[in-house]
Amino acid sequence: MTDIVTGIVHDLPVSEIELWRSSLEASGFRGPVVLFAYSPEPSLCRWASRCGVRLMRIDGRPEAPKRFNKERWRLYDELIVDEDLLHCRFIATDVRDVFFQRNPSLWLDATNDALVLSSEGINYEDDPWNLLHAVDFCGPRRYESLLHGRPVINAGVVAGLGRPFASFCRQIYARMYDKPDNISDQIVLGTVAAEHQLRPRDLDEGWACHGAASRLLEKPPIIIGNDVCTPAGMPFAIVHQYAHNARWFRAIERKIKE
Repeated sequence: MTDIVTGIVHDLPVSEIELWRSSLEASGFRGPVVLFAYSPEPSLCRWASRCGVRLMRIDGRPEAPKRFNKERWRLYDELIVDEDLLHCRFIATDVRDVFFQRNPSLWLDATNDALVLSSEGINYEDDPWNLLHAVDFCGPRRYESLLHGRPVINAGVVAGLGRPFASFCRQIYARMYDKPDNISDQIVLGTVAAEHQLRPRDLDEGWACHGAASRLLEKPPIIIGNDVCTPAGMPFAIVHQYAHNARWFRAIERKIKE
């Protein structure tokens, strides 16, 4: 099976994009990398050509930062138009703050899930930001019946087989395209997952960890050497939002210098 890693960038320095790409390469991943970019600068085009990254040019600029988060789900869906790609596996991540510690393909090979979602390790009611946006999008009654007591699913790391991955992205975009740009795509993703009874991967499974929620965890990830690991000592395949956690950030810095 062919795995494809994809992401989307806008006004991001090439040096930060290269950190994402080089960590993926260092993990042992050898599949295609597809990067969407709004009106890419010549330096980004040269970098992509040199590194073998397929650059998907998007003319114009997103109208607002939140529009960027909305449009990515449409772009991911539209990427999978070829019949052959429906049988590939896609790994869609944020670019600015994602670091690959282990080959994501090897982790995914050990699961039969058509979609792999990632829990932040907290429930919606545990975090004021997620709670506020969840109630705002769902309304109080629907929030209580659909999301209360469920784990927050992070929108920055999503993987899956071509057909179900495309369908999932299409459903997220369909809920967002006519909504104000301040609607959180992470909350919309969570509602779609809850409606389909999709369970995200817990932190102790070692798929991905998320720095923005780490301060709220009773048993946060630990550092072993230069790896961010589960409390049981398993290195995470993907570390996301590492700039939000000083210990993770220092570990990543040391790993880069190895």
